[in-house]
Amino acid sequence: MVVSSGTQGTPVSENQYPAISFNINEDRTRATVQVGSETMLLTADGVQNLITHFGALRAQLQPAVSDKPPANGQFLQLDAPVVEITVTPDGAFVGMLLRTLTYGWIGCAFRAADARSIGEYLVRGLGAEAEPPTA
Repeated sequence: MVVSSGTQGTPVSENQYPAISFNINEDRTRATVQVGSETMLLTADGVQNLITHFGALRAQLQPAVSDKPPANGQFLQLDAPVVEITVTPDGAFVGMLLRTLTYGWIGCAFRAADARSIGEYLVRGLGAEAEPPTA
């Protein structure tokens, strides 16, 4: 996939987006994706690659993502993510990895002090009967 930092192409307003459709093959290993008149044959890795590139693109566009969640509650939600916790060898950072069915693995690195604060908040908020997660 070629990524360009130029401003080629014609801007598309929200009501002009091309139709997007897809068909998954019988063994669920490939999907034919059509965006307007363009067709792509993608594997799971190809879809993950597109998601990664679109995420990097979004990070460069204005307006930037707000510091606060949308007041109207309209945001992407992850159903039943799997959480894995990692710690850097020096103990300075704690990683929280989320496995999602829609976006694959997403990782966040927290300073150890921030991770401790998050953990304490979750344990206090859940009550004494809650067991803290283990690494």
